[in-house]
Amino acid sequence: MVKQSKVQLMLTVLPVLSAGLYLVGAINRESYLLEFGVDESLFVQSIDRVLLQGFSSLMSFGLMPFIYGLFIALLLVGAVILAVFLSVFPVVHRIHGAVQRRLLSATDWVRKVGRGALPPAPTLVKLADKSEVLYGYILLLVGIASFLVAAVILSSNLGKKQSQSDKKLWAEGKHRSALVVIDDEAAIAAFHITCGSSHCAFWTGNEARVVRHDQIKRLNVKPAMEKREAK
Repeated sequence: MVKQSKVQLMLTVLPVLSAGLYLVGAINRESYLLEFGVDESLFVQSIDRVLLQGFSSLMSFGLMPFIYGLFIALLLVGAVILAVFLSVFPVVHRIHGAVQRRLLSATDWVRKVGRGALPPAPTLVKLADKSEVLYGYILLLVGIASFLVAAVILSSNLGKKQSQSDKKLWAEGKHRSALVVIDDEAAIAAFHITCGSSHCAFWTGNEARVVRHDQIKRLNVKPAMEKREAK
């Protein structure tokens, strides 16, 4: 029985966790590329890469979001423990019984208003009996949705800030720089944003250039200026 409950817990938690990490990773990458003006559809990543980026994004949110998340988790655990503790008191049973009686009286009132036109509603009676379970599921779904929305918003902001930081560091010579020759053009210094299966994207300081692999005649990536001077 215990083993079955653990399996059920894993089957419930893993899909939510995977979906959350995938959303965070995908939104983070999309906002990062959009800040450069690059269409992310040309640079599709595999699912495992997106999940890895989602996990690294969560680790990069900073101390304060981590503290907030931990505080929320502690509040949820405390609420569950409090609910279990209070459930043993007779007053809680009386309150629950009063709620059930109100629901049942509402059903009787609807029947009277309909003058017998409405058939008995056993579903509503069962709903009243299982109201606590229903409320628990609703709160759980709302909590999961709230977490996913908050994680997506944080991930989007993080991707945008990361791209802005990369632009600034590259302009100051504190980030890696690429010397690239495209077709028959002169070599240009640019920040190497990313590469996909068919295209690569570069930031020249004024605009982003997305070129096909066959257009790149030469590509040399150099470390940041400070690292070269240190050597």
